[in-house]
Amino acid sequence: MLKGLASFIVSSRLAAFGSLLALCLLALMLPLSALFSSTAIMLVALHAGSRQALYIAVACTLALTVFTGFANANPLIGIAMGVAQLLPGLVLASIYTRSGSLSVALQTAVVIALVVFIGVIRLLPDIEQIWAQLLHELLTAMQANTTLPPAQLETVVSRLAQFMTGLVIGSALLMHSIALLFAHWLHALVRNNDKAEIEHGEISLSKVLAVATILTTAAAFATQSVFLVQLSGIIGILFFLQGMNAIHAITRAMTKGKLWLIISYLLVIFIPQAMLLIVLFGLIDSLSNLRSRISH
Repeated sequence: MLKGLASFIVSSRLAAFGSLLALCLLALMLPLSALFSSTAIMLVALHAGSRQALYIAVACTLALTVFTGFANANPLIGIAMGVAQLLPGLVLASIYTRSGSLSVALQTAVVIALVVFIGVIRLLPDIEQIWAQLLHELLTAMQANTTLPPAQLETVVSRLAQFMTGLVIGSALLMHSIALLFAHWLHALVRNNDKAEIEHGEISLSKVLAVATILTTAAAFATQSVFLVQLSGIIGILFFLQGMNAIHAITRAMTKGKLWLIISYLLVIFIPQAMLLIVLFGLIDSLSNLRSRISH
């Protein structure tokens, strides 16, 4: 089914445009489905080239602008959605196409995310107050369904606002990185690649980046710096991906590997703290090539 859908998306410009527009419109109602629109534009870029993908992305953004102009009387929503959903995917897919390496593409993505994060902090010194206002409006609207007293609500808003910039940028990095891995796998399926069963390709992140992550995290705990906590969180996303990649590689060599792989995903979904263990596993794998030792 997935192979048929991916083959349809890359079958023609019209099919790519129609599929991408439908997925972007779906994201208007279900924001988490932006993962699929990002995957689709990356798949087109990997299959037909970055230039063709750019033409389709521009056409889709224009269509979104017209739609939101009529539906919401605000065409800027369409432009913002087009840029936020499609531009990062185009950039990541182009880097991957040029380098031929998922590791290079993902490490470049985290550098871009860090530049954006630092730029936002520097250019918008009152960003924390902006987040606080938005969160206050959101939580006040939900206050009828919560038992939190007003004083505690203000404390929650104040605390969350400190970390929202890093959370938003980190979430975007995670989403587009997963989309790249998904697009890589779908592209292999479309091409009938013999290695299509290797779901995420091979990711091997720099040891220098691993050491920098450990030092930044240690400094964040030692100084209780909100800035460093967000910085280490953004970088740590890459090692979560490497950790999951290593788990995939190890479970492929196990007799009941699929069962352990399912358990790993269930732990991440239902016990979010398990992500920290997977980040740690990714760091160890980066520094010692643990997957090769265990696989053999």
